[in-house]
Amino acid sequence: PELLARIRNRLERMRMKNSLVETDSLTGVATRAKSEEVLARLLRLANRHSQPVSLAVLNIDQLKLINTREGHATGDAVLKTFGQILRRSFRGEDIVSRWAGEEFVAVMYGMTRGDGVRRLDQILKAFRESEFPAGKGPSFTASFSAGVAEYPADGSTLQELYRAADEALSHAKEAGRNRVLPAGWQGNQAPVVKQVDVVLVDDDEALTALLAHTLKIRGYTTHCMTDGQVAVDVLCGREPRLKTKVILLDISLPGLDGFGVLRQLANDQILRRTKVIVLTARALETEVLKALELGAFDHLAKPFSMPVLMQLVRRAIEL
Repeated sequence: PELLARIRNRLERMRMKNSLVETDSLTGVATRAKSEEVLARLLRLANRHSQPVSLAVLNIDQLKLINTREGHATGDAVLKTFGQILRRSFRGEDIVSRWAGEEFVAVMYGMTRGDGVRRLDQILKAFRESEFPAGKGPSFTASFSAGVAEYPADGSTLQELYRAADEALSHAKEAGRNRVLPAGWQGNQAPVVKQVDVVLVDDDEALTALLAHTLKIRGYTTHCMTDGQVAVDVLCGREPRLKTKVILLDISLPGLDGFGVLRQLANDQILRRTKVIVLTARALETEVLKALELGAFDHLAKPFSMPVLMQLVRRAIEL
């Protein structure tokens, strides 16, 4: 019993020590050292599976002025709230960290630069809705500015990605703060629409990597997404950021399920130029009928035959 007690005490001390090293005590996000370790692993994974990774540098706007006017306790409250919003806004495969003072870095695996900008725009909106008590006068709100860079388009190392994102952050500050800008942004530039042959929308990363590899060796260009809402944000609207000939769409998705994605694609008339092949874990007649009624080109139940799927993709592209 004494030995077990000593082991438990030693393990608890080690857990506390690791927590102090890996977690920022005020905001609850990761420390810089922890984020650099995770990012190195994510970049190796992205290189192996030909996946994008977005790195964002975020600065809380005018935090020093808030500290001067309202006091450091209020400034700490702003930082703490910002940390809470960041922690609940990112997925388990992402990493968000505080690097210094008002500077934070977020790393989003499997997300392009455009995906990252849209995700941070949503976080910016949520942060602006938070109110903080002022010492004298009414309460106030805060905002942040951010720049987003993409691996490997904007850099293949942490240093290169950070420089590209930090430069975009500088442009955001110069443009008036309270905004998120992509690396390479120039004032008044028209949005660039990326075009690929096949978009994969599935949160099964192992299957997505296999599909992307199979399509690549057949000469098709691909883009992968794991979140239904992100897919809608990228593919839909009057000015979509991504156009494609075929979408391989899973039904069970975080954010928005496949039926919701398919419905939005139909509402925005994307299905006029894009064929959707729905992938489901079950071959229920009701699911098949619902997918076809919403405008799907075809349907396959998992597990499926890869040659059959590739034949469907080829036929959809050629039509």
